[in-house]
Amino acid sequence: LTVCGEVKSVEEIMATVLRDKPFYDRSGGGLTLSGGEPFMQPEMAMALLQASHEAGIHTAVETCLHVPWKYIAPSLPY
Repeated sequence: LTVCGEVKSVEEIMATVLRDKPFYDRSGGGLTLSGGEPFMQPEMAMALLQASHEAGIHTAVETCLHVPWKYIAPSLPY
């Protein structure tokens, strides 16, 4: 097996997301966090949801919710 992912900061991810903001604005689309399970990285999930909210980008999360509530609750405002 070979690792094929990349470690990225919130700022790096948001720079990519923001390039598509004109499309999101016209289509009603936005950022979807999916997985695996996005709430297995609760700090990153919350930071991305918060940054998207602040940028006026709609968000969605695809989750099975099979994680502790304390991982999910901080993201609810976003």
